[in-house]
Amino acid sequence: MIDKDDDPQIVEAFARFGRAIYMANVVELALIQTLLQVEFLTPARDKFIKERGKDFDPKQFAADLDAYVKKQSKSTMGTLNLRASERPEFDEALRKRMMDATLRRNFLAHEYWRSNAEKFMTRAGRGEMIDELTKDADTFEQLDKDVRLATKPVREKLGINEDALNDRVEQNLGELLAKLKLK
Repeated sequence: MIDKDDDPQIVEAFARFGRAIYMANVVELALIQTLLQVEFLTPARDKFIKERGKDFDPKQFAADLDAYVKKQSKSTMGTLNLRASERPEFDEALRKRMMDATLRRNFLAHEYWRSNAEKFMTRAGRGEMIDELTKDADTFEQLDKDVRLATKPVREKLGINEDALNDRVEQNLGELLAKLKLK
């Protein structure tokens, strides 16, 4: 039986699960961003260039952008994956990894604790779970990097500077952490 005190190994198992699910969500966000870049920003850019900015309304563009992101954010990871994996930027190996990641994320979110209930009751079992969840998080993290690398040419065509983008993400994270007083 599990000790009622906060056994550090139990805390570690929950923390590793949290990191794995978080990294799965990072992959999901990368899929949303991929679709945003290819389905929304690329056609908008092409139209702007073709029409030389005539009738471009920045407020309408911003509203359409927000609506697009909001709609994609309501999609399941499986739906996002199916749509994003059709993109020529992804080779077969990456498509398979994206599908495997979606299946693994769904297992983690819906079945992991139920299927590992007995294992969680022992120190050795929890150790196995910690190792497994660490590998899951690392796999999701690498997939996010690979999706972003595969779509880098799209961002370059759009004129998105990677360094400026990364700086902006860091700035937003810093502001969020400051608000939460975690920094």
